[in-house]
Parts: sequence; C-alpha cells; structure tokens
Amino acid sequence: MSVATPSAAPPPAADAKEGLLEVSGLSVSRRERRDWVKLVDGVDLSLGRGEVLGVCGESGSGKTLTSLAVLGLLPAALKVTGSIRYRGEELRGASRRRLRGVRGREIAVVWQDPSTSLHPLLNVGTQLTEHLRYHLGLDGAAAERRAIDLLASVRVPDPAAALRARPHEFSGGLRQRIAIAIALACEPKILLADEPTTALDVTVQAEILRLLRELVDERQVSVILISHDLGVVSSLADRVQVMYAGRVVESGRREQVIASPRHPYTRALLAALPGGAGPRSRIQAIPGSPPLPGHLPAGCAFHPRCGFAVASCTSSRPAFAPVEGGTRLACPIDPFGPK
Repeated sequence: MSVATPSAAPPPAADAKEGLLEVSGLSVSRRERRDWVKLVDGVDLSLGRGEVLGVCGESGSGKTLTSLAVLGLLPAALKVTGSIRYRGEELRGASRRRLRGVRGREIAVVWQDPSTSLHPLLNVGTQLTEHLRYHLGLDGAAAERRAIDLLASVRVPDPAAALRARPHEFSGGLRQRIAIAIALACEPKILLADEPTTALDVTVQAEILRLLRELVDERQVSVILISHDLGVVSSLADRVQVMYAGRVVESGRREQVIASPRHPYTRALLAALPGGAGPRSRIQAIPGSPPLPGHLPAGCAFHPRCGFAVASCTSSRPAFAPVEGGTRLACPIDPFGPK
C-alpha cells in the first residue's frame, strides 16, 4: 500500500448500528443546453455511530460532490435529487438557517489541503474560536480555553502559543492537525474527511490516520473518508464504497472489498498501488481515462477500460445488487466471484 498502515481498524462498537446518516438515490445534475447531465447517479450510503466509511475512486468519480451534497454546499446551478437523512431528519431542501446549524455543529469537514482551508491572515486562535462562539455561545475566555484543549487533544505542541501563530508558521502535518481540531471544536457526530492526507508525505499521512482512528475510538465520531487511494482507505475504514463515473460499483466490509475485490475497477485501483496486487507485483496503470459526464459509454461505464468486458457490458448498464458474502456489486459477469 502507499502509506504506512496504522493498527488495523477494529470492528465498530456494539452500538455503532445506530443510524446517523442515510443517503438514498442521491443524484447531482448540471444543465447542458437542453439536457440535465448527471454527475452523481443514484448513490446510496449509510453511516452508523463510531463507524468509518471509505469512499474511493479516481478524480471525477463523484466522491466530493456526494459529500458536498450532504451539507448543501453545492452551487445553486446544480440539481440535487434523492434523500439525505441525518438522524431521521431530511436535509435535502432544508432551510439555510437549519443547514448552518448542522454544518460544523453536527457534521464537520476536514478538507484536502490545510494550506488553502485555513485562512492565511488569521491566527489559529481566531479560526478555532469563531464557531465556538457561534454554535456554542462561549465567551472569549471560555472559547480560548476550549481551543487550547482541542489543540492539545490533536497533539499540537505548546497549544497556547499556537493560538497566536498563523498557519504558515506550521508544517503541513501540524496544519492538518489544526484543521482537524477546528472540525472537532463543536463535537460533531460526523466528520467528512475529504482527501485529508493527499497533501502530506507518507510518514505524516500515517500519523494523521492514526489520529483519526483514535478520535473514532475515543469519541465515537463517525467518519466518511474520501480518497482516491485504497491504501489510505484500507488503513482506517470499516466499510468501503468504490465509485466510478458517478455511481457506486462495489461496496462491502473493508476486508471483503480490499482483500477479495469483485469488481474489475476495484482490482485495477489496487493494482495501481505500490504492492497493491502483491508484495513483488509491478504497478499496473489503468488504461484509458475516466469518461466525462454527458459522454458515458453505453452499458457499463467502465467497459472500455476493462479487460473482462463481454458483449453485454457494452449495451446493458449493470444493476447495483447484492452478491455472496454481503458485498454489493455492479458487474454482470463478476469475474472474481465464487466459481
């Protein structure tokens, strides 16, 4: 895998089945001339308390759009359909005021690059305390005490001094720890981590993943981990969903999807990692490029890049259906399934 792997993720806690987030039939479309082109097509996902869901796929597969749709952060020009239920409450179509109450307080985000997600001109203390005051109503002294505790909890050295510093004074790893502290400030139930380690070197990646695992174990925070790297996902996630061209093509428990992938695209993603197809295997690039929205091939969107495609793959779009072992799959031939 491409990162040093922290300790294996334990199974979710006994109460992790408590449903927090249920997304069903989520589609995101944009207008092109007279037609609506789907960027995300019929995505279903669920998240329980203290659970980590890994969502992976190449750039353009719809991972980030899905997470932005959950928080109502997509541009008004995009059309969102389907259901997004948080603790039983429908968020799609919720008022701006309600969504402001959810963002940061109930569902928080850690973005890909802390160099851009943190404001370069504001010190860390200002960025940490502003939503403590907004969401929790803390006064200046109480907000500062909590900010120091938060920085200490993510192991930022000398938290009191760090409050007065600006983001450029920290390394990339410490900036990401600060971003995680900001996300955790109001004790959200769900953390959307969108490529949280991509901008970091391999050693720091592993440290951030360990930190996220500790937060899940200690605080029972639920995490949606978005990444193009199955190595990152495999080190943290309890369940994995693989997306391609806006659709989920395979989902299941981490040990099923990573150790015994069934979809050719999942296999191809693993083979593209150093050591992903075996300790002495060569990296295998996936041929071709992902299709652009509005220009999907007929049938299975992956078939032009798939070495297992048969005639039906070029004409019929496979349904996303359960197969043996609890995995769900969108492949009509299931080339790696039981023989």
